[in-house]
Amino acid sequence: MASGFDVLAELVRGATFDDFLLRPQFSVIERRDPSVIDLSCRFSTHITLKRPLVSANMDTVTRAPMAIVQAEEGGLGIIDRGFRSGDIEPQVREVEKVKRMQHIIIRDPYAVTPATSLADATTLMSSAG
Repeated sequence: MASGFDVLAELVRGATFDDFLLRPQFSVIERRDPSVIDLSCRFSTHITLKRPLVSANMDTVTRAPMAIVQAEEGGLGIIDRGFRSGDIEPQVREVEKVKRMQHIIIRDPYAVTPATSLADATTLMSSAG
């Protein structure tokens, strides 16, 4: 039987889809609210993913639409570089499509507390546009 260290070393080396088997089973978890469950993990020194999903950098898997959905869900989509040799413009256009979708992220959202009156919230929404 493999020790926990052996399993960890194997995962660090790399695992593929065929290395895992997910079986449905009974669970004692009372709430399955995604906002309560934290699946976040470090992808790199400066990047943390909310969902540990990274789509493959294959032309049949990840183009702009897949990368956008991955980003919206907290994952990462890697745009492939399999375009014509020496021509990076198509890849740049795909990345620009994804980056242009940043406007859906509200960087500094207005927030109110439960004690805020409806009138105050309405005034805040009107002034914010």
